[in-house]
Amino acid sequence: MKLISGMILAASLILICATQGAAQDPAASSTQPTDWDYIGLNSLAIQKTAQNRGMRIVSAKWNTALNYDLFDAVLIKNEGDYFIKNWWWYPNVDIDELNAKINYHHARILHLAVRVNDSGKHYFSAVLVDNTGPNAKDWSWYFNVTPTYLASLAKKNNARLVEIATYWDNQKQEYMRAGVMIANTGADKKEWLYIFNMAAFAIPPLLDVEHMRLVNLQSAATYQEVLYDFVAEKDRGKRPTIISIRTQIK
Repeated sequence: MKLISGMILAASLILICATQGAAQDPAASSTQPTDWDYIGLNSLAIQKTAQNRGMRIVSAKWNTALNYDLFDAVLIKNEGDYFIKNWWWYPNVDIDELNAKINYHHARILHLAVRVNDSGKHYFSAVLVDNTGPNAKDWSWYFNVTPTYLASLAKKNNARLVEIATYWDNQKQEYMRAGVMIANTGADKKEWLYIFNMAAFAIPPLLDVEHMRLVNLQSAATYQEVLYDFVAEKDRGKRPTIISIRTQIK
């Protein structure tokens, strides 16, 4: 893992670990054409759309600070190379509720968005996937951390980030980070980058030099400019069908 940054911040940590053992999400690596959609609806309508159309949710983030049950969601046909048998989406859950769902389903987090209310309480929009049998992986996730600390945890755990999220703290003064990582060993071992606080114009040439492709991109705006965090993996001739670009609530 390589680390490139323009900022160093202080951090606090919360960690949940899981089990041991296929790609984090096949939507990130398959090259097969498929049906997908991008919609902005309330949580119930998104879930009904996915169910009626045989699709699954790839990502879902809040699209307004005025109504926390409105989401921008990316859906993908749940078949073929993209099929995941057991998955669940939980919008607007707090840490205790999310932990309970993870434990109940014996699941891990596939996709994640985070927001903080005025009192500093965290809420999550999380897609979970079964983490048992052949699907099981060693994994962990963190939130309310800085990017430097998130990177140090990946190095310490010999893990790679497969999902990142950026969000304002409750004072709207600092962008905090959340991340999901899996053990970078065995069949899951890949060359990868986690880069944060980078200007948009600098991303394409860096990817070209490193022969990498984007798998996750998040905004990390300041009051002066818009910067980006991203995770990239070694490009071995595969191009993602969907790259989810998610800006955060201001």
